[in-house]
Amino acid sequence: MSQEVLAKVEEKAENACKELKQVRQRFREKLARITVMRDGLFNASAVMESRASTQLGENVKLLTFAIWSINESYSRVDLAIITASVAVATYLITLNLNNLVRALRKLYAPKRRKLIQQMERDSEWKSLGDRFKVFQRFERGQMKPSEWMIIVFLLSQMMAGLGRTLDRIKKKVGGRLAWLMRPRRRRSSQTSDSTSMSS
Repeated sequence: MSQEVLAKVEEKAENACKELKQVRQRFREKLARITVMRDGLFNASAVMESRASTQLGENVKLLTFAIWSINESYSRVDLAIITASVAVATYLITLNLNNLVRALRKLYAPKRRKLIQQMERDSEWKSLGDRFKVFQRFERGQMKPSEWMIIVFLLSQMMAGLGRTLDRIKKKVGGRLAWLMRPRRRRSSQTSDSTSMSS
């Protein structure tokens, strides 16, 4: 009787040990997942900070670029006026930079979306359009294409539209010119015939 009780207790203990091992395994998996998520969050925040600092550096370059042309030919009064105006403009832009960026994004974002959709439909620009669409969320190992490529695409679309318009104009005007040129040739041949007869 005691051996049966011991066997049942041992079986229950083994089952409890198996359950505890499964729980421990689940905890380890969760810990590994949390560690990966923590590292990913840290990397993403580091990337965002580096991008923000790069943008800040570019803004500083842009704001200080206005002083490049100052040389010895400027008088002190001119230098003081330029320095004060650059300082005031810099402070105004810096204090309202977030508002300016937000306003420009509101103007730029819808047009950018439309241009990227047109890029995706164009066979020559499709791969670049896909890259812009994928880059809405930052993914490690990918380089964001330059925003200037959207302007290049817009200019190429405008040039293609201008070329099509010029072709249509050439066809219309060319047909009219050909019609106008035919009677002139006949008239010139008729005048040469009349001059030969009169002589």
